[in-house]
Parts: sequence; structure tokens; C-alpha cells
Amino acid sequence: MTHDIEYAQPGKKALKYDAFSPEGAEDLPGIVIIHGGGWSANNEDVMRGLARELVRDGSYVVFSIDYRWIGDRDGDLEANTLVDLIEDVFGAIAHIQEHATDYGLDPTRLAVTGDSAGGHLSASAANMAGMIGDAGYGETGGVFEFLPSYFPEGKSVDEVRTEIVSAIQAAAPSYGIFGAEPILENMMQNHPSGVWEHVAPIKTIPDVGERAVPQLLLRGTKDWIKDENVQAYADVLEAAGQRVEYVQPEGANHAFLDWKPDPKVQTTFRKFGVAGAETMITFFDSVFYPDS
Repeated sequence: MTHDIEYAQPGKKALKYDAFSPEGAEDLPGIVIIHGGGWSANNEDVMRGLARELVRDGSYVVFSIDYRWIGDRDGDLEANTLVDLIEDVFGAIAHIQEHATDYGLDPTRLAVTGDSAGGHLSASAANMAGMIGDAGYGETGGVFEFLPSYFPEGKSVDEVRTEIVSAIQAAAPSYGIFGAEPILENMMQNHPSGVWEHVAPIKTIPDVGERAVPQLLLRGTKDWIKDENVQAYADVLEAAGQRVEYVQPEGANHAFLDWKPDPKVQTTFRKFGVAGAETMITFFDSVFYPDS
């Protein structure tokens, strides 16, 4: 594992990620993990258990990324919104792609996953990569674009957008917020009314004719995230022609993919998180290793 790789500092907090490369990795597909915590807590460390499970069989290079927290929780004078957080996700991906050879990564083959707030952000990365640009978010009527917080030197916006769009080929957003208007609208309080739709994954799904991004949705049967909300997202994915699998681990509560020193959290991860990682690997293998 390569720890604390700094990719940007758009505010007070330096943004980092950890890279988990199998021994002898060369041109492997990658999985980018985005942690949860209500968009306002945790960092890349909380996904360390999941990263270790996903890298275990040696088929993927795995990255666990951090991002700015919502509002002023990082100590930033100007409050961060979900736009900033999505831009951080795209910035981390751009940095990972630029340094792919350091990790044994094929930068043209990526999957994204995350839990809770990270479920929202990973679905956003999968659905909204085509919205990468430098025209601003809502500054011009009808134009909503995300400028990555890290930008490779010497590359144009078009090049970065094309590279990220073509690279993200699968997603596994877990127990996320996909279209709950009150929550997303609250997170967008510094933007004009109504623009929450442009950070809602359920409103930004590409038609399969434009871009195919198969998605695996995980939600435990005891999660406070409602089944009908996840099912609604699955239905809209299916209506757009996208392949979707919705798996509900029996008895699992919220945050079962987290890993912390707390014994209770570790017990939950061993009971539900390890199996969740296996489900992800099977799904990602169907995309990146279809003939195996």
C-alpha cells in the first residue's frame, strides 16, 4: 500500500488517497473507493478494510480517496457544496490516471464504488463524467459543469473529460442517496433553487446508447436508506438501458462496509463487508474479465 498520496489542496485540507497495488501489478483495471460519512466526516482510512478485500485476489489496483467535507467543516471560509466534492472525486481520478504506471494500473479501465455519501459520489462519478468542463456550475443558464480539483498539466478540459468518461466502465454505489430532494437540496444551499437535480444521480443517468456503465447496488435489509428509493434508482437505470443488479444482504444495517479500530465495526465488516466485497468482485469481473 502507498499511503497519503496528496492530489490537491483546493481548501484548507490537503486531499489524499491510498493506493493498494498487488505484487507485480501491471496494466490492471482499477477500483476507486469513495468513503461515506454524511459528506462531512471520515477519510480514506475508513475504507481500508474494503480496499484490502478488493485487492486480495490480485486482479485490481484499488484506490481509497478523500475529498472536502460539506459546508465549513474543513475550516474553509467559503462553504463547500456537493459540486466541490464531485470535483474532488474527478480530481482524484485524474491524478490516479496521470500516475497510473506508478501503481501498475491501466488508466483506461476503472470502476468506482463507495458507501452512503460515497454511494452518492460514486454514482455521480459514473453518471456525470460527461459533465466535466470549465463553464461553471449554474453560472450560465442551463450549464452545469464540474472542473476537477486536480488538473493534469498540459491537458485540455476536453482531453480530461474524454479520458475519465471512457475509463469509468462500472460502478457499485452502496446504500447511497440517489434522488432524495430534501437532502441534496440542503447540501446545495449556496446555489440557486432547483439546481440540486444536477447533483442527483437519478437525474443524470446516461442512456446506454451514449455510454454503458453497469451498476451494482448494495443495501442491507436493515438499512435506514429505504428500499423503495434504491429500487427507484435501479428502475431508472434499467429504463435508460443500463445493466443494473440490486443486492440486499439480509440483516445488514447501514455502513457495513466501514472499517475502524472499534471491535463492533470490525465484527460487522467481517460478517457483511467481506461478503459485500466478494459480490463487488464478481460484478466487476463480469465487466473487466468477461471471459474468465
